[in-house]
Amino acid sequence: MTCRILVVAPKFWPLIDDGSLRLMHWTSSLLRFGIQPTVVTPRWHPSWPSEAVCREIPVSRLLPPPKSAWSQSHFLRALGRWIALHRHQFDAIYVDDPFASLHLVSQPKILQGLPLYGRFHAASIASGIEIDPGATLASAADACRKLTRVVVPDAASDRRLRSIGIPEDRIVRIADLAFTQIRREPALRQLALNALGRVCGDLTFPQSHRLILSFSDINRRAGIDLLAKGIGKLLDEGANCTVWLIGEGNYKRAYYEMLRDRSWHRDIMLQGTFDSIEDLLQVADLCLFPGEGCSTQYFFPTVVAANLPWIAATSSDVKGVVGQEWSSLMFQPGDLQGLTTRLRSWLQDPSSLELETAKAKSYFIEHQSAEGSLERWSSLFRGLL
Repeated sequence: MTCRILVVAPKFWPLIDDGSLRLMHWTSSLLRFGIQPTVVTPRWHPSWPSEAVCREIPVSRLLPPPKSAWSQSHFLRALGRWIALHRHQFDAIYVDDPFASLHLVSQPKILQGLPLYGRFHAASIASGIEIDPGATLASAADACRKLTRVVVPDAASDRRLRSIGIPEDRIVRIADLAFTQIRREPALRQLALNALGRVCGDLTFPQSHRLILSFSDINRRAGIDLLAKGIGKLLDEGANCTVWLIGEGNYKRAYYEMLRDRSWHRDIMLQGTFDSIEDLLQVADLCLFPGEGCSTQYFFPTVVAANLPWIAATSSDVKGVVGQEWSSLMFQPGDLQGLTTRLRSWLQDPSSLELETAKAKSYFIEHQSAEGSLERWSSLFRGLL
């Protein structure tokens, strides 16, 4: 029997970032388990229609995203009215943003007995991704107290909730998944290179260069200044590499000007966002995650599962995916010398990362089954957890 859930999300396709890609693949994967999601989200651009369908998922866009305390209150009231009007269509509500859940649980008349589930991810809340620009990690954790169940993807988020007294039986641990399986073979790499080159002339690079991908929001917290300094130093030394920075953000123009001033802009290129990254992972030689705890909801698990060599700033999120700290693959956050040393070693000998990359993938595959996790989501929404 189909279980109908309403997903309240701060961002969703076609707005593309780490969290929205996780949601897009998660909602479409739930269909195989008899779960029919409907997404309600802010309307991030005035030209976007108020109703849409993405991968068989109905999407309703309400008001523009909140940018102040007043607009936040206005948006949440509109969300409450929308739910009150449509709640008879759903068996449960899932809120990917804990601040919206705080508004909903404070008004029982909106829910009318519907179970309310939510997600608490300490790292993404701390990075300011969520819908309330003025909220804090403490207020987000407090918003979880009255949820039917709260889902956490990692140990750090679990510990945070327990530390403020959320009962253990209310917390459900379900890790973020690698929804996209990538086969990396020489023949497929050439096909991907040809396809990308036909899409855009900027999506090419010299055959003598190694290609480094970095999936990152273009903001200062994401470690992209560290990336520029580390890669730039190697470029000045004559390294043959090209970096494609995949992401968007309000720091993009200033970042490009900085790269151009240092003559790095032809080798460190800002490529925007992609809602499908298969071809990118086929052509890449390395993925770099320079910001602590950034891009770990969708991009990092997908890269690990693809067995693509990677280098990342150490964080509890990263270690939660790969099980431990791998010395050749990880460096301390903000450590320019540590990043540069690992990049230089890899450029000199690309095979140097292969062993630990394979071990990290083996741990991930062994401990994080996509099918098992999706079955837990199905059981959760059907009230069996």
